[in-house]
Amino acid sequence: MSPDDRPEDKEQARKSAMAGFADSLLEAQEEDKKAKKQILKEGVERLEKKEGDLIKSSKLLNSELAKVRQQADMSPFVGTSGKITSPKFRRAEFIEILAREILWIGREELKDKGGIISLHQLRDYFTTSRDNWELRDKDIPEALTWLDEHDMIPNLDKIDDELTLIHFRPVELSTDTRALLKAAMGIDATRSKLRAILGWDETRLDEALRLLEGDGIVLVDGEQIYFPGL
Repeated sequence: MSPDDRPEDKEQARKSAMAGFADSLLEAQEEDKKAKKQILKEGVERLEKKEGDLIKSSKLLNSELAKVRQQADMSPFVGTSGKITSPKFRRAEFIEILAREILWIGREELKDKGGIISLHQLRDYFTTSRDNWELRDKDIPEALTWLDEHDMIPNLDKIDDELTLIHFRPVELSTDTRALLKAAMGIDATRSKLRAILGWDETRLDEALRLLEGDGIVLVDGEQIYFPGL
């Protein structure tokens, strides 16, 4: 009897085939969900374009359409479909609408980042997830300033010229945790790299990491350190 004819090998082959089939089925189901969401999104965009004035005049229609938008992985704010271009003049209303969109992103779509997100990551996420918006470089900073001035975010924290952190929930940063976030910006962060950059001993690094980990801002995996919000 050849090795491939052994009962245990046949059973292993059967299990592998079943696992492969299960993976293929899950992948097909996920693709189907994406297709449905895309169809739903396109339908929302057509409806808002065609019946915009009617929708704006009805709180009930606004509420129901907001629910449908979320099912399509869109923000709940009716009227943000289609092309949205940053205006040169009369910008107040546009900045307020953009600020509302950013607040939703920070509190809902990126809530797994620990409540603190860098301006760099926010820009990247917005560009990827809101490709119907055409923004100028100054738009997002202006919208963040609007949120900060209206006390709608706990803090807008400029660490230095290259790192600005947006706090979407209250988080107190000490001198050490601020220094640690600054040191981790733009590198593949490890314990040894951070100690070398900061000139800290193991105990001081562990304490700063513990504080950030408690707030969900950092993930520690042995030697590797991950900062989801950066």
